Amino acid sequence: MSGVLHVDALLRYLRLGIDDLREVCLSVPQATGASALLRPGWAGQLPRIRPLTAGGDPPTRFRSRLGAGIRRYLAIKRALGRKYVNEASTLLRWDAFLHRQPGRIQTVDRATFRAWASSLSGLSPVAQRICLRHTRNFLLFHGRDHVPRFIPEIATFPKASAPRPPRLVSVPEMARLLATARHLPASRAKPPKPSMATVATNAPTAAR
Repeated sequence: MSGVLHVDALLRYLRLGIDDLREVCLSVPQATGASALLRPGWAGQLPRIRPLTAGGDPPTRFRSRLGAGIRRYLAIKRALGRKYVNEASTLLRWDAFLHRQPGRIQTVDRATFRAWASSLSGLSPVAQRICLRHTRNFLLFHGRDHVPRFIPEIATFPKASAPRPPRLVSVPEMARLLATARHLPASRAKPPKPSMATVATNAPTAAR
């Protein structure tokens, strides 16, 4: 399949063995109207997600009283051959969060960690969970040399959203999809072209 470039050749390939599937195939849909395509620039109209921190550029240095411990933690992990780029980014923001707290806290308690988790509400549940795990891993490391006041439970972290179950496409839906595919503008930078999109949507129709 990957070596087939011409549309006609691909269509001949897809017709192989179709006779054996006719009893379970989706009937050829009748022609219908196409759905309206999105206008150019539609992505710029999407609502912006709130930034992780309120305004300004992301922090570039550690300034809280736990900063020295965070630098040591990252240095050890990198000495073991790990890049820890994402972890460092999370911990920089975590350090900035601690630096903004009144009294410049030296230990982390449940309320502080809960406030940190609330500041991540603009992220998806998966991204929140990743950030909280990065923070928890540092707290475990920090607790080896200091009396740990609080270690958050992973069970309390946000859960990933359950994947949507698949569903069968109806005949009218497939007809509208095929009609819309014929109106897709050709583009070298962003395939597929209209002809290829029609082939791709016809394939599952035959397999149904």
